[in-house]
Amino acid sequence: MNRQTATSADYIKVSRHSLSAWKRSGFPESRVLAHIPTLVLDLSGSEFPQDPSVIATSSWNISDGSFFIRLEAPMNNITTSLGHTAELFCRVSGNPPPVVRWLKNDAPVVQEPRRISYRSTPYGSRLRIRNLDTTDTGYFQCMATNTQGTVSTTGVLFVKFDPLPTLLPGRPT
Repeated sequence: MNRQTATSADYIKVSRHSLSAWKRSGFPESRVLAHIPTLVLDLSGSEFPQDPSVIATSSWNISDGSFFIRLEAPMNNITTSLGHTAELFCRVSGNPPPVVRWLKNDAPVVQEPRRISYRSTPYGSRLRIRNLDTTDTGYFQCMATNTQGTVSTTGVLFVKFDPLPTLLPGRPT
């Protein structure tokens, strides 16, 4: 268990699993507002420590959380047919966790209820397009950004038009 003191010039990184309780002057602090992954303190109490530069003191397990951003794998290319479903995967990691944006032909992907959706996953993000149409064909890019920079990868979705076979007169069915 390490003890850490933060001044007004410091930032404190707290994971949702590391924070058990905050105390001020030895008493449980009820005015701590936690919005994971950000910790916000209400410092309006008069019982705060005498040193005005100290904004918070806490004890918790501290990991050597080095900061990074990494593309774990290139995006997959997909060739499929009308009406099918396609899933594109953005495999990225980072500390702090990156924010992922999806683009189609350099424009933001717009989600459509029950047809086009993207979501965060443990490995990054997934874009799912249901009931594919030939207009869904294009270059799809995911851009992952955190304080350490941006990584991106691009995949191609090609939706084939497979016409239904037509019956010709005089031919057996």
